[in-house]
Amino acid sequence: ALRHAPEILHITNKIESKKPLDKALKRIRQEKGEDAYNYVVETAERMTGHPFETGRDLHMGKSRALEFSRFSAASGLSSIMSGIKNMLLGETTLNAAYGYRGSFAGIKGMFDPEMKELVKQAGGKTVGGKYLEEVGATKFISKFSFMEPTEYSNRLRSGAGSIAYVEHGLKVLAGEKDYIFDKILGKWTPGNKQVERTFLYKLENVFKWSKEDIQFGIKHGLVSRGEGSTKATRFRQKELLNKTVQYGHKAVQGSTGVLDLPLWMSRDAGKWLTVFYRIAYSQTNNAKLNILDPLIKFGNPLPFVRYSTNSL
Repeated sequence: ALRHAPEILHITNKIESKKPLDKALKRIRQEKGEDAYNYVVETAERMTGHPFETGRDLHMGKSRALEFSRFSAASGLSSIMSGIKNMLLGETTLNAAYGYRGSFAGIKGMFDPEMKELVKQAGGKTVGGKYLEEVGATKFISKFSFMEPTEYSNRLRSGAGSIAYVEHGLKVLAGEKDYIFDKILGKWTPGNKQVERTFLYKLENVFKWSKEDIQFGIKHGLVSRGEGSTKATRFRQKELLNKTVQYGHKAVQGSTGVLDLPLWMSRDAGKWLTVFYRIAYSQTNNAKLNILDPLIKFGNPLPFVRYSTNSL
């Protein structure tokens, strides 16, 4: 905020600043029009919780209607069955997206302190907690119904599963030997172009890797392969690892941040109308990118088959 948008903190009169955010907003207003300008301003305000430019009171979801809808939603989460259901749904989406290799890696990751720290740094615990808080689940309800531990477990396993999925795919693209049962378990062997194209598509659209990131990953891997790697290589691997985990758990378990939903859902009325459907809406993006697109765009039915089978 100090570097890119000191206006948010109302300290531009105290420090020497060229107010880069003001310049960017003026350019958006000139080039894109008033509607685009208002959208960007409100999005920034909702993300920061601070009316940095307009001075209006955002309320931030304190209406009685929102509180009533939260109470109603929290009542539905008070059963222990809620936590069990949450765990099963989380595993269904994880397995569909990252295959059985990802599921096995997720279980292993639950007992790995380093993986827990990595997922925590990537916001796994924060995102899940925010979602439960939004729907009105108190700490007591979240713990009693097992929603809090199962939500964190889902994101922990998804983070570990995403690493296993990406690293395995990079090895295959690098020409390393693969095992025949990988194809049976939802991966691929060299020459299976449908699944290979699916993997490259997901690197760009799910994990937000650039083409340069992909080329680097194929050459060096997501984790160091041997002792010959340089400090610069390990640093970039760490960056890609963090990016993979961050988008990996959000992609399959959902997220309800301002940028993850239509802006109207972050307004007062939008919040109380959609309080129990926000994570479900976010999950539609997962269904498209990880399940439907592989089938429709690349003729790869495996994610759809896994999702359908696990949903029975």
